[in-house]
Amino acid sequence: MNEKYIELRTRSTFGDIINTYFLFLKYNFKAYTNLYLRYNALSIILTLISAYLLVTGFMGLASRDFRFGMGSNVETDSYLIAGGIILFLIIFITALLNYSFSSAYIADYANN
Repeated sequence: MNEKYIELRTRSTFGDIINTYFLFLKYNFKAYTNLYLRYNALSIILTLISAYLLVTGFMGLASRDFRFGMGSNVETDSYLIAGGIILFLIIFITALLNYSFSSAYIADYANN
């Protein structure tokens, strides 16, 4: 965290709250973004994998239904369903982690 501390526990008007928010981002953007990307690197990779499963399943369904491309015996419904379930779980878990991460960062900033 940066040495320029901003007191967050003061009563302020709406304009002062917005000003404090942008000052906090100005002084702590690099440290916060670095930690944020470290925590979310795994979820970015898993999102890419689930997107691959979704696209593979969708293209398999489209090629079967619209008769384009080479025919295959691979069951593409399972790719589509697995990709959708994995994507939903990744988004849900990432949302929980990001909420707890930002809350913990602000609480640690206020305590120090």
